[in-house]
Amino acid sequence: MPVVGQILSLANTLNLPDGTDVWMSTNPEIVSPHNRGCGSWAVTYETEGKAHVCIDPDAWVDDKFNIAHEFGHVISEMNGGPHHGCDWGSEGLFRATGVGHRCDCDYVNGYSHCPTSREFTGSAQNEGFAHFISAATFNYRNTSTSAFVFYKDVMKWSGTHGGILPGAPPLGWPPVYTFDHPFAVDLSEASNVKWTDYECDPSGDDFEHYGNEWDWLLFFWNLYTEGGDTNRFELSEIINMWDWVSDGNVADFCCTVDASGNPSVCAPRQKPYVCAKSPNFLPVQFEVGKLWEADSEFDVTEGVRNQAYSTYHATNPDKYEYFFNTADDARVNY
Repeated sequence: MPVVGQILSLANTLNLPDGTDVWMSTNPEIVSPHNRGCGSWAVTYETEGKAHVCIDPDAWVDDKFNIAHEFGHVISEMNGGPHHGCDWGSEGLFRATGVGHRCDCDYVNGYSHCPTSREFTGSAQNEGFAHFISAATFNYRNTSTSAFVFYKDVMKWSGTHGGILPGAPPLGWPPVYTFDHPFAVDLSEASNVKWTDYECDPSGDDFEHYGNEWDWLLFFWNLYTEGGDTNRFELSEIINMWDWVSDGNVADFCCTVDASGNPSVCAPRQKPYVCAKSPNFLPVQFEVGKLWEADSEFDVTEGVRNQAYSTYHATNPDKYEYFFNTADDARVNY
C-alpha cells in the first residue's frame, strides 16, 4: 500500500502522537486481536500507543482515499478529536420522512453510513473528520483547487442546493438512484452542499442533533484552509476544540422492534411511558456524540460552539467569528 508512505510522511502535519505504533494490513490475523474480518476499519489502543487498520483486499485496498480515511479515525481517537455516536441513524431507525432514500443508505449497498446519509451529529463529525484527514493527505493546503473522492456511491439529489449543484439528475428507467463511486467532490469554500438542510429536513421531525458527513467534511476542510493565516485553524486547534468538550451525550427513544427483538423504527422524543404500553415497543438509548450547542434536554452545558467561544472570543474574536460562520455556511450548526 504505497499510500501508507504518504500518510506517514505527514505524521507531524496530521498530528500522529509521538511513539504511536501503527499496524496497517489486509490480513486480519496480523492486525486484529478481535475475531473480525477485514472490511474497512480502524481500532486504537491509546494506553498502549497502538493503532490497527485493516483494509479488505477485495474491496478497498486500491482506494487511497479510503485507506487515508481509516487513518483519519486513528488521528481523531489518538488525540481526543471527533468520534462517533451511533451509525444507526442512517439504517432506517430515524428516517427523514418524505424524502425517499436520499438520506439513508438503502441504495448504497445498505451500509450503516454513506456520503449522503443522515446520522447522529457525533457520527457525522467522526466520518467527516476522517474524510478531512484523507483530503489533507492528498491535497495541498494552500491550493485553490482541491478535491475529495468518495469511495462509496452517492445518492442523486433533488435540486440545485442553492446553485451549488447542477439540477436534479434524471433517474432514468429503470431508475438509478445513485452516482457510482469513485465520485469526486470539490472542497472549495463555495461548494457547501448543505445536504442535511436541502435533502433531510434536520428539524422537521422534532430531533435536531443530526448531521451529514459530506457537510462536516467541507466544514473541517474550509476551517483548515480558508480564513487567512490569522483566522484559519491548525489541525491541533480543531482537535482540541473537540477534546475539551464533554462526551457521553445520550438520547432516549421509544422504538418498535423487529422479529428478532432489535430496534426497527424509533420515534424522536416520545414519552417513555409509551414503551411500557406494548411489548412491540422497546426503550433504547443512543449515543449522540458531542453536540454543536449546549442543550438542557441532554444535560449538555457546553457544546463545540460554546467551547470555541470560550477559547477565542475574548482573545481573537475574528477567529471565533470565522469558526461560527464556517459552520453556518456548511450548515453543521444544529
